[in-house]
Parts: sequence; C-alpha cells; structure tokens
Amino acid sequence: MLQYDYDTWVMNALQEEPEDHLCSAESLARYLIRFNHDIAEIIGEHGEEAAGRAVWHVYGVLSGDISIALDDNDLETGLRVLESVKELYARGFASHCALAAPDHNTTRLDIACEMLWDMDTMQYAVEKHEELLQKAFEVLEFALFLPNQMCQSSAIHGLGHLAFTYPQPA
Repeated sequence: MLQYDYDTWVMNALQEEPEDHLCSAESLARYLIRFNHDIAEIIGEHGEEAAGRAVWHVYGVLSGDISIALDDNDLETGLRVLESVKELYARGFASHCALAAPDHNTTRLDIACEMLWDMDTMQYAVEKHEELLQKAFEVLEFALFLPNQMCQSSAIHGLGHLAFTYPQPA
C-alpha cells in the first residue's frame, strides 16, 4: 500500500484535483487529528480557498477511507478524531468563515463549514457507536456556542440531520 507521510497527504488534499491517496487506517486517523489541529497554519500558509478544497476532500471524498479508519481503530481513536473537529471549528472555521449564502462552489471554506455534517464521514461516525454519537453532540454544542454565525449555522444544520434519527439528544 502506498503510504504518504502527513505533509504529502496535506499537500495532495490542497491541490485543485487531488489524487486518491492511501495510507493505513492508523495513519489516516493520526493525519486527520493533526489536520484539524493544524488548520489555522494550513490556512495561513496556503489560503482559505486551498484549505476549503482540502476540507471538502478530506471529509467528503475520503469519507470512505475515514469510515474504514474508524472501523479499524479502537473507539478511543475515533473519539479523538471527533474531538479534534472542535479544533477545526475553533482554529479554522471560527476565525476564517463568515455567514454566507450557500452556493455550489464547494471549494469555499465557509460552505465546507456549513456542510460538514452532510459529509459522509460525520454521518458514518455517529451511526457506528453510541460513544461517537455523544461526542458528535458535544462537538456540535461546542460549535453552537462559538462566537461565529457560520459555526452556529453549521451546528444547527448538523443537529437538524441528527434530529431525524436521534430526536431525544438533539
């Protein structure tokens, strides 16, 4: 199996047409956590447009790979992956996204924020384990109370998706 290091993995995700990139389930979980923690630096170095592409690629295109990573790693790793999404919100979305009218330009970081819970990764994670569902609600609550309207909108959007299946916690 092709094994990209973290920097190569991120650089690929930032490209206008990223290639499929494979890495072990363990590496992917580590890379995702680090990506979420590094989002402010990624935006600073590469810009919001490239970072938006990367978020769409990582959470959308790679959702199948992330689902496998969540299956192949222990529950604690899955919880750390979801916990790190708070960093994506706080260090990335809250600092760089403004409430915007939705459009079909899926490279925009603000639209990636709004649509994060539409991406298969998040849906899969919460359906897999009760503990992951609880962590997802914790992440949504965190985003809801950030002083950023786009983060709040994203959280409400995510809660709306989860309310159909999990009406009590939502």
